[in-house]
Amino acid sequence: MGPIKFPYRHQYFPRNGLGRDIVVGDIHGEFAALESALQAIRFNESHDRLFALGDLVDRGPDSMEAVQWLKKPWFHSVLGNHEAHHLVCHNHKTLPGESQRFFISGDDLWIWDVAESEYALLAESLTRLPIAITVETALGDVGMVHADLPEGFATWKAFTDHLDYGQLDSELLYQALWNFKQTAHSTTGESRGPSTIPDLTALFQGHSVPAAFKPLSVGNRHWIETGAFLRRTIRRGGFTLVDIASPTAPLLSAY
Repeated sequence: MGPIKFPYRHQYFPRNGLGRDIVVGDIHGEFAALESALQAIRFNESHDRLFALGDLVDRGPDSMEAVQWLKKPWFHSVLGNHEAHHLVCHNHKTLPGESQRFFISGDDLWIWDVAESEYALLAESLTRLPIAITVETALGDVGMVHADLPEGFATWKAFTDHLDYGQLDSELLYQALWNFKQTAHSTTGESRGPSTIPDLTALFQGHSVPAAFKPLSVGNRHWIETGAFLRRTIRRGGFTLVDIASPTAPLLSAY
């Protein structure tokens, strides 16, 4: 057993001069439904890029498809708490301090039907996911993190500089991957944290599903996880896809 090494804690992507940059909320194994959503927006694999907000696995039927999707040159994702769970509980790794206690899941029974060698490929792919992504746009940088911008960072640059050069600790990982504390109130839209990140055009967050199953924006922060996996149980929710050039005008909302 040894600590997880994150070779890409933070990834920066230069401006896409050929096509669109699309961001989607948590996928949770619903890759077939995601394919349909991409067809609906006429996603062009030659020119467009797709960024996911983590939680690629668990709950849906096709978690292992994450391995193939992460090989696609146009698909990128941040690390989610479900990926951290798999790295901790099934890949015999540890997280700094006591943070592994936060990453407990009951959504992973599917792994018992997967060959150990195949699961090892998934774990290797998940280890390479960054905690944060920054994408350059014509209007400025756009940030992406699974759950939240951790407290104590007044700017996105301060956070990503810490990821690049500082030491990871349990509280930072908890807030970035699991935190609900600063999430905007799902009905009133009242922000529990700073509503505007001053050095970003937009910050996209997943993890939390608003009560109305619709994307929620407060200041320049955008919560777009609308529960694609819930379609199978309560027939609500779906994928929200947003062109990062127009953060408040989703191409699809809970599709």
